[in-house]
Amino acid sequence: MDSNSKNNVPNTVYHYTSPSGLLGIVDNGEDSKNAKLWFTRWDSLNDKNERYDIQEVLKEYKELKGNDIREEFQDAIQELINTEVTKWDLPPILWNNDKNPSIDEPDPENIYVCSFSTDRDSLPMWNYYSKSSHYEGYALGINLEKWKKYAKISGGYTLDVRQILYQEEDKIEKLDEVVSKFEEHLKIVQKNPQTIVGPEWIKHAFLLRIAELQFFFKNKHFSHEKEVRVILQIPKDKDISNELPTKYRTGYGYTIPYVEVPMPKEAITSVRVGPLFDKELAKKNVNVKEMLESRGCSCDVYTSEISIRY
Repeated sequence: MDSNSKNNVPNTVYHYTSPSGLLGIVDNGEDSKNAKLWFTRWDSLNDKNERYDIQEVLKEYKELKGNDIREEFQDAIQELINTEVTKWDLPPILWNNDKNPSIDEPDPENIYVCSFSTDRDSLPMWNYYSKSSHYEGYALGINLEKWKKYAKISGGYTLDVRQILYQEEDKIEKLDEVVSKFEEHLKIVQKNPQTIVGPEWIKHAFLLRIAELQFFFKNKHFSHEKEVRVILQIPKDKDISNELPTKYRTGYGYTIPYVEVPMPKEAITSVRVGPLFDKELAKKNVNVKEMLESRGCSCDVYTSEISIRY
């Protein structure tokens, strides 16, 4: 699992789920040390414009900046605008074990996402993810550092954690940052023609860096989610189905592909119970803490601080 400090990802994030979802996460069969989280394939996420938002931002960026962008990068941006997003090249995945280090090309169709929030007690999130008219659900506090220690790059797949950008100004700023960086690289290459890399290499690296952002730009209408996402990328030409078999569930009339990714139970540092009518009942809530401990999860259990009647 890789974390980008520039995205200011907090150490603890929150995963909202239903009562049955909580049980499914902590009850991992014979694997008593690990919980499991469902990673949904990118084309079945709640935003139907998933991955495509970046093309609209690129159009806006190119129009806004105009000739302030070097011609080489204007051409590269236009190339991305004109190309189907799922046909974009993606940055190579570096994965290794002690005996067999390698770099693999990601499969752009084989991307899975698990979503978290930086908000531990959000009414829109309770409403959306707990799937109950009584807001009965749970928000699991997940310590990313504890998960990171376990989620070593192995088996031919890798996990990456990033914070979502929603506001147009933030997206433009991110693109500015990338363009400025690569313009400096290009200047250095042009001043030193003996370097082992040339302008075409710089352009390709620029395209890969922009392509990576497609997973971290999202429409501003989803900003209430305050999403941090963990992304699973599976390389091309690698059969890891024994370790991460694709499974299917139904929801909202769709068949949804997903994979179950292990996470150490020690990474679950808290569970917050959604807002209920009776706060005292919520604190007890069918012995949630007892259930968690019986499945090897020793963590604090809290109740939502949101005051709601219905």
